[in-house]
Amino acid sequence: MALTGIEIRLNREEYSRFEPARSVVQARIVPTPATALVSESVVVSIEKKGIPIATLPVTFNGDVAKGAVVAFDLNGITDANGITHINRGDYSITATQGSLTTAGTFKVAMITAAELRKSYCQGLHLVAGLKMAPKRQPSVVTGVVITNVSKSTTKGVKALAWDATAKTLTWDGGVATPITEDSIEEILIDAKGNYVETEIDFYALPDANAAEGILIDQQELTDEFLRSEIEKATTEIEDALKVSLEPLRIATDPYYSAPDQGEYFDAKATSLAYYEKDFNQRGMSWHIDLPYHQVVAVDSLVGYLGDTKALELKAGALTVNRKTGNVDVLPYNSQFAMFYAFFLGMNFWGVREYIANFWRYKLLVGVTDKHAELIKMVGYAASISVLITAEQAYRSGMTNESISKDGVSRSTAYNAQGIYDTTIAEYKGWLKDNIPKYRNLYRGMPCVVV
Repeated sequence: MALTGIEIRLNREEYSRFEPARSVVQARIVPTPATALVSESVVVSIEKKGIPIATLPVTFNGDVAKGAVVAFDLNGITDANGITHINRGDYSITATQGSLTTAGTFKVAMITAAELRKSYCQGLHLVAGLKMAPKRQPSVVTGVVITNVSKSTTKGVKALAWDATAKTLTWDGGVATPITEDSIEEILIDAKGNYVETEIDFYALPDANAAEGILIDQQELTDEFLRSEIEKATTEIEDALKVSLEPLRIATDPYYSAPDQGEYFDAKATSLAYYEKDFNQRGMSWHIDLPYHQVVAVDSLVGYLGDTKALELKAGALTVNRKTGNVDVLPYNSQFAMFYAFFLGMNFWGVREYIANFWRYKLLVGVTDKHAELIKMVGYAASISVLITAEQAYRSGMTNESISKDGVSRSTAYNAQGIYDTTIAEYKGWLKDNIPKYRNLYRGMPCVVV
């Protein structure tokens, strides 16, 4: 019999091909029905921009209530030349049988939020001041989301209970709060007068009585905040080095807007102008300066007059300077006639020196090796911002604290510049010393003609 449903359960929501513990995407595929199955095949794929880049089959037989696990090693998803398809961004994973398809999503980063906390922020408790919050939202008492916790609430496990008969919610032994179809936001008060603010979805509340313990602790800086700082730091390092930290497949129009079957592009490139001086008449060769460093490969380089293809430079005759992005084209003998016809037409129309948006291309650019130090740069740059935010929140800016009781006093002074100031200074110093070095390594020494 054909399946009527497929569920995908991922082992995490964020991965990195640079972290061994998080470089393998494990997906549990659970079919419906899950009993008495006979050779029910499902195709599981990781997709990028809607294009499958890795595929694994799974076949179900017998009773499979727990489904089956498929695993994709991100470091093994490469093209025919061994260049990875995986860079930072959003991906989808699909499970398909015939017309039945289920999809899930996950993120890939150079550094995950968990790794930033553990390694670069040294496992510090990155709390958002003295604010309290639930470590996890309710999952048994569905339909309730805790949005705020009163500052006088103490740490610990608090009981949240739903009475399905009386239609009331109770927080940590406090007064029962009636819930109606019109309830959208409610304040639940505990037995000591502390409270939580909640959002209510009446129709998602359990049909039967339900209760669970909610752990309350100091609110930490969220994974979403850390991810945003990692992405900003990655962009900043790329801007400083003037290179992409990961391989990118880029193209100008018309290729970007209309890719071939099974082809995708990570970013849109800008077309280049034609200059007469770029062609060496004596050597019958072209010299073209692409606006990128770390050019791994040139898949296509074509000249256009408007929307009409005028000249195609065959990939077999291209020599690419990877660091500078310079392309030299020494044509095959069979191309000379095409060059002659091209320049004959140029002279006929009186166009000689300059044509805007002439060169259109498909490129593979970005760093493919020595990632350890580049990842360290991103980690340090992201951590600086995170640690500054954490230390600003810590004790809400207090520089000293004094306590006195029954004639006994205690005074504590805090670092006015911030508790993480030493670490921040070390990270800034390392970046200052190493960014110029790696800029020269990946794009060459800058030269200025005076």
